[in-house]
Amino acid sequence: MKRIAVSLLLFFFVSGAFAQKYSLVSGDLSPLKGMKQFVFAFEYENMTVGKKSEEVYVSEKVADYNKKEPGRGDQWKAAWVGDRASRFEPAFIELFNKYGEEFSAHGDKANAQAQCKITVKTVFTEPGYNIGISRADANINVEYVFTLLSDPSKPVAVLSCSRIPGRVFLGNDYDTGVRIMEAYAKAGKSLVDYLEKPLWK
Repeated sequence: MKRIAVSLLLFFFVSGAFAQKYSLVSGDLSPLKGMKQFVFAFEYENMTVGKKSEEVYVSEKVADYNKKEPGRGDQWKAAWVGDRASRFEPAFIELFNKYGEEFSAHGDKANAQAQCKITVKTVFTEPGYNIGISRADANINVEYVFTLLSDPSKPVAVLSCSRIPGRVFLGNDYDTGVRIMEAYAKAGKSLVDYLEKPLWK
């Protein structure tokens, strides 16, 4: 976690000033006014990666890496999936709570005090790349589905946020997982920024 925190700190030196644009897909946030305790769930079903479905993207990557070095593709696939629980989701939660502390807002995957469930649905991932002489930032598109735990029959609101950027200060992000992790960190912070006015002001 210490390594993650250092990386996130470097990221926000260069990215903290860039606000994300949100769209209200459906519903209304007014039923959540004053709520500060949340439980998070994360979903990746039907996600696209670049211009391909995730299934196609992963199968092509695995085949390519295994062709170059037997077993490398299988290791890459394990990291591609494993990074969600070990990197992306903790980074999102850490930054949400860090910046939510000002408003006494808190969220986690398990929260007995939660009044609302926020499902973080990743619908698009651009992994980016960094080969030293050339680079492209990662970015993600996310939908946030807000559901009252007292009435989980349907969401009260759905928000979308696109092209959430991920990169590391000075470009030391040759690892795809690091770049994408930074995008989730930015997502956690920017969600607090967005919710401040409708929920806590």
